[in-house]
Amino acid sequence: MKNKKKKDDTDGIVYELCFCLFGTALIHVLLAGVSRIHGAPTYVGREGLLAVRQTILLFLLSRICIMFAPLLCLLISGFVVHLFRHKKLRPSRKRLLTGLVLCLPMCLFAASHRNGFEVQCGQNGCRGFRSMQLLHLLSDVQKDLHEAEAPNVLTVSAERKYRYEQYRRSSRGHANRIKLTKYREDYLQFSGGADCTAQITHADYQRAAGICTFAEHQIALYPHSGFIQSFDGGALPELHDCETLFTLTYSYEDNMLRRTVHPREMQMRSLTLVEERCGEIVCQIAAEKTTEQWMDAGLNTRVWLEMLYEGQTVRVSNILEF
Repeated sequence: MKNKKKKDDTDGIVYELCFCLFGTALIHVLLAGVSRIHGAPTYVGREGLLAVRQTILLFLLSRICIMFAPLLCLLISGFVVHLFRHKKLRPSRKRLLTGLVLCLPMCLFAASHRNGFEVQCGQNGCRGFRSMQLLHLLSDVQKDLHEAEAPNVLTVSAERKYRYEQYRRSSRGHANRIKLTKYREDYLQFSGGADCTAQITHADYQRAAGICTFAEHQIALYPHSGFIQSFDGGALPELHDCETLFTLTYSYEDNMLRRTVHPREMQMRSLTLVEERCGEIVCQIAAEKTTEQWMDAGLNTRVWLEMLYEGQTVRVSNILEF
């Protein structure tokens, strides 16, 4: 009888250990998948702040579940064991202590796990573990949602950027070091009025595909969290900045084609005036140092300005027909 009881206790311990390990791993995988699948449409405006708050709360809830997953699995396994043995369920102090001890390494892992807002936390100067930084950011978001403080309005040039959070998989020698990409963060970097950044979603990043560093925009930033309240007075639109850098006009009185002057045109590369007649390009004139050009009207003439930008030739003015 003693041997049988001892064998049953051993089988129960093995079962509970396997259940705890498998359950903890399953909870971690499922919650990691949920946090990865969740993606807000925008982080701009009040709707964006609400999406940021929801994302942060979902992340913190998943971290709490991961931290206490061993304790939860031990309690569930103990309930199942007592259920099959048809014995009265009694709380076990050893079980609780064992579960809490197993939670300690999970707490360290969850506290250092990436939170998805590293860019914004770095911009705001948040310190501590990543979960602590996220709590600080959540507090700032709550202030912006409930306080009617005026935003910081800046006239700046904007550039869309992204970065990857990477984790080292192997460190056997410098040549064999492998890094595994885990998460991508998109953001806008501003320069001109102030050098700062504001995090955006991947959908915002795609909408800003036509943004040009030579164009200036009015950006209103929330005073506490630093997210974008408005971009040129509204949401982040689909931008086509390059096509609006210059404006061409034509005067029939003196047959002169004139263009506007851009304050940063000295930094532009290969600024060229393109002339098209009857559907064929007849000439390309360097336009870096001239704002006027004599041209005869007629013959279905079309002209526009082009420049070299990020390795591509792009149109930087309206298309004028005369």
